[in-house]
Amino acid sequence: MKTSKHISRKRKTRINLYTMLNSLPFDVWFKDVDGKYLYVNDSFIEYTGKTREETIGKSDYDLYPKEEADIYVESDRAALSGMRPGFYESEYRPGRFKEEYKAPAFDRDGNVIGSTGFSRDITDRVAISEELKRSERRFRAIFEEAPLGVGVFDSINGNAIMVNSKFVAIVGHSLEEINRMQWSEYSHPDEIQENLDNMARLMNNEITGFCMNKRYIKSDGSIVWANMTIAPINDPDTQFPQHLCMIQDVTAQKEKEQEILYLNYHDVLTGLNNRAFYDEEKKRLDTERQLPISIIVGDINGLKLANDMFGHVTGDRLLVEVASILKASCRGEDIISRVGGDEFAILLPQTNYEYAQRICKRIYENCEMSLRDSHDRDVLVPSISLGIATKISVLQRLDDVEKEAEEAMYRRKLLERKSMHSSLLNAIKATMLEKNNETEAHAGRLIHLSQNMGRTLGLSDEEINDLELLATLHDLGKISMPDGILDKPGPLNEEEWLEMKRHPEIGYRIAQSTPELQSIADGILNHHEKWDGSGYPQGLSGETIPLVARIIAIVDAYDAMTQDRSYRKAKSHEEALREIHDNAGTQFDPKLAKLFIQQFPEYSTIFYPEHL
Repeated sequence: MKTSKHISRKRKTRINLYTMLNSLPFDVWFKDVDGKYLYVNDSFIEYTGKTREETIGKSDYDLYPKEEADIYVESDRAALSGMRPGFYESEYRPGRFKEEYKAPAFDRDGNVIGSTGFSRDITDRVAISEELKRSERRFRAIFEEAPLGVGVFDSINGNAIMVNSKFVAIVGHSLEEINRMQWSEYSHPDEIQENLDNMARLMNNEITGFCMNKRYIKSDGSIVWANMTIAPINDPDTQFPQHLCMIQDVTAQKEKEQEILYLNYHDVLTGLNNRAFYDEEKKRLDTERQLPISIIVGDINGLKLANDMFGHVTGDRLLVEVASILKASCRGEDIISRVGGDEFAILLPQTNYEYAQRICKRIYENCEMSLRDSHDRDVLVPSISLGIATKISVLQRLDDVEKEAEEAMYRRKLLERKSMHSSLLNAIKATMLEKNNETEAHAGRLIHLSQNMGRTLGLSDEEINDLELLATLHDLGKISMPDGILDKPGPLNEEEWLEMKRHPEIGYRIAQSTPELQSIADGILNHHEKWDGSGYPQGLSGETIPLVARIIAIVDAYDAMTQDRSYRKAKSHEEALREIHDNAGTQFDPKLAKLFIQQFPEYSTIFYPEHL
């Protein structure tokens, strides 16, 4: 029989145990086999926000949201089924992580009577771990994807510790060979001593790093020139000194120094002099002996439009053609330069204003000749606006003369804008009709139908003109669509349809960059919108859709339905009008749909018998 002294000592031990458990900075618990809590410490109570009385005898589902309780019950099951303790990590709440230690509890006979364990929030630790992993991934990505060959080397024996793929490619040896060899074994012997001397100075702290040009001997015996930079790695945790080696292949530069010099002063695309050369020549020629000095400044018309419509390949071709015209129009001693994206400048030493005018005339004539020869082309023809100014006195600044030529060029551009954009507009129409496989007849039908609608609505002449233009160019964006999509004989698949649905936005951008088309840009963007908001690209609905777009949507749909397609026969006029009638209020503006149908008196009473 236990004495009161023994019981007191046991109670004291239990009290001490509880005190110790309650002082722990993490949750401690004991559960029975049914998952009911028999004991929890103060940290546990603080976490749940419930009292001990509200916790004892309750399960996880009584204390936590179901998603969190599922996590704890699953780890309980894992610990009990394995009959051994284990650590479990989980995201118990969004963005919060917990580590649990769980173990089965046994009675004296070895029977499982429940489970016990502890848990603690490890969100900060997980965040640090994830940041370390991200940092490691960033380092690996930067190291491996660096545009230079990068390697870490043992500064004592010269062996590679790690190198990236670019390093392997430049030195021309496999990774296994590089790891097995010292750097001196694949270096050209003529640079080894300079390399060693620099390394010795680096190791003696005489220098903080060095650069040198050196050659590597590839495994096939060929030579590669590299610009090498060496920097020490100051890491106290390394057991031996290491250095970072960065190399850049400069073989092409070494072999083609003259070509590099040429490229420094020439525009690669056109072969003309570039801005750097132009500026140097302007300084060199700015002497009294070269007077009078004339400057011609030119700006290509429609280059941005060419890029937007046909892509930069066509824009580049336009630049090259203009450059050829300038070279053909000038004298051999004239200095022709491309000084900007679409800007050119010509220095004419010992040339008066009148002769510079003759050169400009030749340039314009050659552009006109190119226009006459372009009847079978589907791209914009060369057109350039020019301005001239001449320095006749040493008191004048050549920079001011250049500015005067630029101002003259911009004045010319303003005067030519109307005729220039008229030509551009004709080119756009012709190219779009050819690209879109549409006919002049189709455009004519849309113009006729939309004009009738516009007049019935009482639109102004300007608005009707916009309708006419939109009838022709509403599908302008298809000019950039792949031919395989536009020419497909059957229905488009999902991927092709998604690509096709981009054409209103593409057409909008082209129209916005063309002053003559800016008034219909919104119509182009929204001509596939639907009255109920189910259209594209913006999902506009009702009268938020521009009126001209609502009109074109109806007339275009009608004309499309009443014409044969490669994958279907044309509908009758009555069938097409019925489609419009049935989709009024969903696809089409109901008032405009009714107005359109009433343009066909022989059919309108079928759909609107109240007008009998």
